[in-house]
Order: sequence, then structure tokens, then C-alpha cells
Amino acid sequence: MYNIAVQFESNTVNVLDKFNFPFLCSVNGELDKSRPVNIVLWCHGSYLLPAADLVSELSQFGRQNHPRFLFTDKNVVLLTPILPRLENNDAQILERATLTNSESDVSFRPDREVLEALGYIKAELQDDGFIVNELICGGGISAGACFINRMSILHPEIFARVAIILAGFYCYPTDTLDNFSFNYPMGTADLSLFEKEFKPSVFESIDHFIYVGAHDDNPGPLRYESRLGADSPFLQEYEDLVGEDSPQKTQHFANYLIKRGMNVQLEINPDHGHNFSPSLLNQVEDFFFVKA
Repeated sequence: MYNIAVQFESNTVNVLDKFNFPFLCSVNGELDKSRPVNIVLWCHGSYLLPAADLVSELSQFGRQNHPRFLFTDKNVVLLTPILPRLENNDAQILERATLTNSESDVSFRPDREVLEALGYIKAELQDDGFIVNELICGGGISAGACFINRMSILHPEIFARVAIILAGFYCYPTDTLDNFSFNYPMGTADLSLFEKEFKPSVFESIDHFIYVGAHDDNPGPLRYESRLGADSPFLQEYEDLVGEDSPQKTQHFANYLIKRGMNVQLEINPDHGHNFSPSLLNQVEDFFFVKA
């Protein structure tokens, strides 16, 4: 395991080893004690099932996908969970099984692990004399975007803004849609099974930046949920409601949030598929910290 202390120094990446899976923590620029510190939770995209040495493989992947170049001089501490992907127990997308399968220590309740890591970072900063903003920003790409979307449903009270990039599938802040019951991870109908009560007014306060490429043909994680096969009748009914491909699902989800009176910035890039240009991350940075 790693034994690297957290030091909030410029352009360093520290590995937290106090949890069931690694976290990367970094600062781009010097932290200023005269201004509140912002914590950004950033979740990586997907990868294949890891090799036997889970921690080192995940950490290597995480370092390659850790956006250290973002948030220069924004007084930001960037925290990235290196989420494990196990067979039928995928923490990268906060799969339903990760909320119920207590037999897997490494991937059981990754949402709670993230909350604990955020609390740890905040306490370390406060002990060093920093003021820390109470609410955080969260962003993710592909599988990481699904994690952020689902995390905002389970724990909306921690977020001010979220950026959901290329999710391809969305957990809706509702128990039903067109009289169709939406259990997690489609919606909130059965959150009580996971000792959670959905807080709609808190969720509606979260600003959303949502992006998809017009040619994105990634099937999205619903087809990989352990309890649903690609030919599931439920899947067909779901897609009949919200759309068959990622752009349709993204447009539907954004429209649904807007109808609920939420602040949503939607971008559908006409030239891209399941990819984006580097400038998109600068848009996310502006959305998080330049927004009036």
C-alpha cells in the first residue's frame, strides 16, 4: 500500500491510502489562506477489468486520467477516487450491487468512501488554517459522469454544481416517469433500501453542465447493470421513454431537469461521438468558478 502523506503543495499528486480504494489528491497552484478553498470531486472514465495487483493498476490508471492541469489558481483541491471495476460489482458507475453487496470490501458503498475522503480532506485543510467552502463541485467523464450523476441523487447536499460529460445514461430525480416506476439506478423509487431518502429540493439547487457528442454510440452502463441483460424487456421500455441512444437520452434528461426549474447548460457537439476536445474542460472550469 501507499504511504504518502497529504501535502497541499503546488503541482503535486498525493495518494490517500486510508480507504478501501486509492484516491488521488492534487493542487494546481498555491492555496491562498485569504480565500475559501474549493474542493472538486473528479471521476475518471472507464477501463477494462484490472489485473491482480488492483491498487497499483488503478493508481497508474488514475494518474494518467487525473486532470492536474485544471483549476490553476482557483484555490482548488482536486480529489479523484480510483474506483474499482469488478465483475458484476462496478463501483465506477455506482452500480446497484455496490450499494447492497457487503461481501465485497473494496467496492461496497463507494459513495460512503467518497464522503469519508471528502471529510478527511476538509478536516486536513481546516487544521492547516484554511477556510473551506461547504459545497463542492463534481465532474466526471463517461463512467465517471454516471458516478457523479448517481452521487448527486444519493447525496445532493454536498454539491453546488456538477458537470456530466458523456454519461450516456442518467439517474432521474423521480420515483416515476410517465407512470413507470423508476428504481435506482433509473430513479429514486427504492432509495430507502439503501438507507437513503431522496431530497428533491436540495437536488434542484444543483447547477448542471451536461455534454454529449451528437454521434455518441456508447451504449451506456444500463446494459452492463448486473441485473439487466441487453435484451431485458425493462430496458426496451426504459428506452422507449427516454431515447435509444446517448444524444437522445441526454436531451431528454436535460429537458426534464429544465422543466423542474433547474439551471442546466446543455451542449451537444455536432462533430463528436464518445469524445470531446480539450477546450471542453476549460468550459467546465468556467462553469464551476466563473459563473455569476
